[in-house]
Amino acid sequence: MGSERMRKVLALAEQLEPEERAELADELWSTLPETLRDEDALAHEEIERRLDDVHGGRVDGIAWEDAHAAIRAELASLPRR
Repeated sequence: MGSERMRKVLALAEQLEPEERAELADELWSTLPETLRDEDALAHEEIERRLDDVHGGRVDGIAWEDAHAAIRAELASLPRR
């Protein structure tokens, strides 16, 4: 994890109640540059769109076991460094 300062802040934040941590997360989020927030908003929109497609029956899902096997096979085929 990041710097020593960040580890200290996280340790303090972990002592907060869940509601306080959520509020802190919102406050921290609002301090990020808009470009980062825009990227996250776009990612969230894409996730929502894909979930709508799945729930609407417009795409077929893949069982985790099959997806995991495909990922492992793909990784195994990559050249080793």
